[in-house]
Amino acid sequence: MSTKIDFFGDLSDSLNYWTKLTSSAITNQATDLMWVHNEGAFKRIQSALADKGLEEDVETVLRECVQGLAHSFLCILDGATKISEKGRVYLVDSRNNKLGEGLHEEFAEFLYDQGQID
Repeated sequence: MSTKIDFFGDLSDSLNYWTKLTSSAITNQATDLMWVHNEGAFKRIQSALADKGLEEDVETVLRECVQGLAHSFLCILDGATKISEKGRVYLVDSRNNKLGEGLHEEFAEFLYDQGQID
């Protein structure tokens, strides 16, 4: 497996983890919130969502948001944002090989191939 595919796999795993963790944190009042900085905000959202049957919708919305954040991060690495006017940031592996251009597009393809987006 290539470093890029391994990177995409780890990134995808992290997106899935944070989506599920956050979804549970705002839809399940029994969830341990010791990891959050503003427990009150989570509790208020939990109360608002209690017994609404929206767990799946919340997870879907959060998944799209974290995937959007990952896409934006990869766009920064790809030079598709204003930072590229000042210089580029590159993702390289331990052998000093650049993971390449178009990471944001390739990651979307990876997620599609994995059945994580339509």
